[in-house]
Amino acid sequence: MSVSPCSSFSFGTELLVSDACCIGQSGSITVDPHDAVSWMPLKVADPSCPWACKNGPNMPKSIPFKDIVGAVSDSNDGSLRIWYCEAMHSKGPGGMDKVVYKLKKSDKLECSNRHEAVILANSIQKNASWWGRSHPPNLVLVYNPTSGKARSSQIVTETLVPMLRDAAGMHVTLHETQSPGHATSVISGLDLEHVDMLVFVGGDGTVFEGLQGLLNRSDWDSARRIPFTHVPGGSGNGLASSCGLWDPVTAAFSVCKGRYEPLDIASVVISKAEDQVNGNHATTLAGSRKGNASNGLAQRQHVNPVVTGQCSSRCFSFLSVVFGLWANIDVGTEAQRWMGESRYTIKAVQEAWRSKPYPVRISYWPADQELPTAKAAPVPDPQPPTAQSGAVCQALSLDASSRTGQHEALAEAVTVSRRRDNAGTKGVSASVSVSEHMLKEALLPKEGCSASDMGRAGQQDHAGTADSLSNVPCSHNMTSMATHSSFKDNAHARPGASPIPTPLLDTSWPDGPPPSLPAHESGMPRGWRMLPTTDLQMMALYNVPFMASHAMLNPRGSLSSGSFDLLYMHGLTGVQGRLQFGDMLLRSEDGGHVDLNYVFSEKVTGMALEPLCEDTFMVVDGEVVPKRTLYVEVHPSFCRTGKKSIEKLHFVKVSKRSSISAPLVFIFIIAHF
Repeated sequence: MSVSPCSSFSFGTELLVSDACCIGQSGSITVDPHDAVSWMPLKVADPSCPWACKNGPNMPKSIPFKDIVGAVSDSNDGSLRIWYCEAMHSKGPGGMDKVVYKLKKSDKLECSNRHEAVILANSIQKNASWWGRSHPPNLVLVYNPTSGKARSSQIVTETLVPMLRDAAGMHVTLHETQSPGHATSVISGLDLEHVDMLVFVGGDGTVFEGLQGLLNRSDWDSARRIPFTHVPGGSGNGLASSCGLWDPVTAAFSVCKGRYEPLDIASVVISKAEDQVNGNHATTLAGSRKGNASNGLAQRQHVNPVVTGQCSSRCFSFLSVVFGLWANIDVGTEAQRWMGESRYTIKAVQEAWRSKPYPVRISYWPADQELPTAKAAPVPDPQPPTAQSGAVCQALSLDASSRTGQHEALAEAVTVSRRRDNAGTKGVSASVSVSEHMLKEALLPKEGCSASDMGRAGQQDHAGTADSLSNVPCSHNMTSMATHSSFKDNAHARPGASPIPTPLLDTSWPDGPPPSLPAHESGMPRGWRMLPTTDLQMMALYNVPFMASHAMLNPRGSLSSGSFDLLYMHGLTGVQGRLQFGDMLLRSEDGGHVDLNYVFSEKVTGMALEPLCEDTFMVVDGEVVPKRTLYVEVHPSFCRTGKKSIEKLHFVKVSKRSSISAPLVFIFIIAHF
């Protein structure tokens, strides 16, 4: 490896050495693209300087590129500062190793002239945060200024823009949301040809809206490959916490390093808005928007526009589907926001004391069961959908000809076997055969991997495999974002484009989802199972481990297991049942509730849910949806989301508490007598 002066520096092939001065100490700064940035003083420097050498003049201190964000040069005096991060370890929920990154800056390094300072800074930016490219990545940053404690704007101006644009040298385009659903309109209207990553700043609701815009595009097969990162700025931040992005600095550092993880996504299909009769009980769309005054439930002022409408509608979930208990604790306390997080505790105590079941009929498709094969059937000519910028409600009736054609060609190829993990706490490992790979490849138009594609991030479709956007060439098992479908060709809506296929739901209900479910399992399509009772005191369908930064409600979940976790509880009665109910709520903060013998769980790849009561909510990813029969199908490793830069999130088995909280027992005893 040769050494070149600044004027002839070539990125990625040579060392860059320049004279510099740090706190009055003369020396030289060396940029090694394959290792680190090093400072070598001519004599022992001031110990207060982070570059100080305490062991002699020939022992330089260096910062490895894996820790560097970038550098900022000052054109006025020809100096620069290195921005880097240090990992801080602490004990997180459930005994996990919680890692956050703290941003630091080196002392001012004065170069020989302004030109050298600019070249040095540019070289450091390229090697630290440009993902192995010769040009800076293009980021689209969407932030919700009203999310959580309304700190998103401050996070953008004080953390993200300085780190990503100023220090890392990335191209950042900002979009501030103006109203509910605006993030969906922004993403659905983007030209994605030159977008390398999407960054959402806010809560899980902001990510939810952005995901609808991404997957409801006609070019969804290309759009879904663009990684998106959640920067925590809301009240929940479940996705960010599950990815190890505990704060804005940690999330921004993850963006700089181009780390991502495959993410399971679920299609959530809501049946037609017509009366659903179950015995003497009827549920209507209008009724679903009413609160129950006798129980003190305060309904949100609006149902999220993503899933409203009088026809069958569809949205996409990355987090959870909840009904009853958790929905009441979450959205049922909106009117008490002035109480802060204490409103959740008070509502939890109320729910524990009531121990009330919320009737709901649930059927599910087990994760360890093979998917059904499609049946060939004549279909009418499809009607091209109308292209609407910002539209987020998608009809269930898919492009019949293209969907059926795909199913016919691949019916015998779909032999995906999933097995449960016997340990119960490590999630589900998905055994994906070559047939499933054939399915994924056939659903996407193939194109050759050109030299221009080499600059884009390498992607892997295998569940549970993390990868980086840095230095990944095209190969037999890695494809670039642009390999399957050209962004240029698909940047705008195409009439007649096929929506995302849902083979499980389509083969189970070829005529569309019915407005109600049969009372017994024998009435369900073959392969679907039904829970033994409808009187559930707790029901939730989870994907990722965290539903909020302080609530690890699904410790057995993972980002890309290929399935969701169905948790439910029933049969708790009397004072003992109330105590057990309260114990479950207390343990849920660090995931210990899943070890209780009265909390049941199933790994599923499909679910059907019919609400049978009025005094609660139905919530998808924290958003209230119409209270109608709902159908879910999981798409394994369908998208990619940013993760922390160290390799894995480590969860440990939660130890059981010997007894429930004494204050809660005291409250129960006083309330009982």
